Amino acid sequence: MKSLQLVTRPLSPTRFLANTLIILFILSTNYHHQYTVSAQTSFTPTSATGSAFARTQTKLYILGGDTSDFGLATRITNQFISLDLNVSWNVTAPAWQKLPDSPFYQSIFPAAFSSDDQTMYVFHIDGTNSPSQYSVTKGKWSVSQIAFQNMAWQGLNVVTDPRTGLMYIPGGYNNVSMSLSSPTLRVMEVFDPITLSINQTKLPVQNQVFPVRWYYQNVWSSKMNATLYFGGNNRVGDPPVALGPANVVTAFAPDTPLWFTLYTPPASYATLKPPPKITRTIPPWGTATSSGSGGTVTGTGVPNTNPNNPSPTPAPVPVGLIAGGVVGGLVLAGAVAGIFFIRYRRNQWRGRGFFVKPSRDDSDELQSLATGAASLSAGGSNRRRRDSLGKDPMESNEEYELERTLMDIEEQKRELEMRQQLLVLQHRAENPDPQSAGTKFNTFATDAVYIWDIIFCEIELDLINDLSSSNNYRASACGFTNLFNTNDISTTILIHLAIVHR
Repeated sequence: MKSLQLVTRPLSPTRFLANTLIILFILSTNYHHQYTVSAQTSFTPTSATGSAFARTQTKLYILGGDTSDFGLATRITNQFISLDLNVSWNVTAPAWQKLPDSPFYQSIFPAAFSSDDQTMYVFHIDGTNSPSQYSVTKGKWSVSQIAFQNMAWQGLNVVTDPRTGLMYIPGGYNNVSMSLSSPTLRVMEVFDPITLSINQTKLPVQNQVFPVRWYYQNVWSSKMNATLYFGGNNRVGDPPVALGPANVVTAFAPDTPLWFTLYTPPASYATLKPPPKITRTIPPWGTATSSGSGGTVTGTGVPNTNPNNPSPTPAPVPVGLIAGGVVGGLVLAGAVAGIFFIRYRRNQWRGRGFFVKPSRDDSDELQSLATGAASLSAGGSNRRRRDSLGKDPMESNEEYELERTLMDIEEQKRELEMRQQLLVLQHRAENPDPQSAGTKFNTFATDAVYIWDIIFCEIELDLINDLSSSNNYRASACGFTNLFNTNDISTTILIHLAIVHR
């Protein structure tokens, strides 16, 4: 009975409601976590300028800077924060993570990570020529055992070659003289953090290549295997003189090593009017910390001089929370509708017991199962007698249903065999031509069995005419009727077999 399938009891409304509430809680927790965990665990930093920036493959690190307000005394900070670039965060509440404050206070200084992203090196620290370093794995600060010749140079920057781990620090000035004779404008420091060694290389003539050598920006290009330099200040001397055009993109290839110009802006740029003054705006995470003349001072250190808007605009509600509430409401509504649907279907299924799904490749099984199903639909006396015991089929277990099905099929099989034998005996007793009639009846019986194997029906025998009034009869099938009872789970197909006068 490999094809027998039992109708199992649906979940009770109480259990279904409990499962739905659990799923709803999990969904709402995920939405809440996705859009608010960053804001809950984040740190609100103090706004600063002149901070050192360094990044790894996955995080951005910001250290120190000047937190002073415009026109007020300088206030240098040692705050150290990071931002995970692999995790989405809301622009109104970036997921800043507070790290151990540095043991020094500094602004306008460079920093870079080692090639393995495990150690951040900080240069140009006031009062020392040795760089400081921060270990990502240990979460601690320390001072390097190597010392530069003069780390008081201003306006320098640093970039790491990820292939070799070497750090390149070109240019800068010594804060005393910005003349062409200043040695800081003509050399590049190369720092090896593995061997703790420092080498110097000469820079090309400034008015030929790399004209901007202080307060520039640099970045490593993996495609070119070179460092790109852009922006900065190109004026030296007193009075200051421009050394070549500004905004030139210069490249340095350590493997060569060669310096070359990638881009020079058109000369017409010099005749353009300067861009409008950029008004410093308050970042979304700025909060009020103090007040002074000229307006309210926020956490960014920017006076708010707009009398029509004396307070920062409140942050909007995250879209994720709204979406989570909508989804949660839909799930709850679906759960309530599901409870009523399950109760309705349960009332429909009660009393039906089970259904059979015959296999297409097993004709014997199909015949037996179909005969049993027909007997059940016909409401046989034995079935009614067993059902009268008051046992709800929905409460029956699998073994009980299987045993009862086998009994019904076996009983129907015996009944069919007896009817077939009775028909043969009656026909042979009344037929004067046993050989001819027997051949015809056997042919008919074979066809009938074939029909049973294909259509799976209940047999209804109908003897038409008087068998004793004639000596010549033939057997034939007079048709079939497909009846579907919508009040029961089974379908009854009747094949009418008749003995008719020739």
